[in-house]
Amino acid sequence: MDIFNAAKGLLIALCSRSNAGDERGASAVEYSILVSLIAVAIILGALFLGTSTNDKYVCSKNSIIAKANQC
Repeated sequence: MDIFNAAKGLLIALCSRSNAGDERGASAVEYSILVSLIAVAIILGALFLGTSTNDKYVCSKNSIIAKANQC
């Protein structure tokens, strides 16, 4: 009976050790969320800068056409 209890204890220890250290899936999810947030920040920044730059070009074009400095 002692051999069975020892084998059972060893099996439980091995199973719990292998499952406790396996956090690769959680890390992958965390990194994918982080990458997604960075991508959203880059896209929003590019949209903001693109709109701002476009407004400056339109203002410059209009002031050249009107021969006045309004920008």
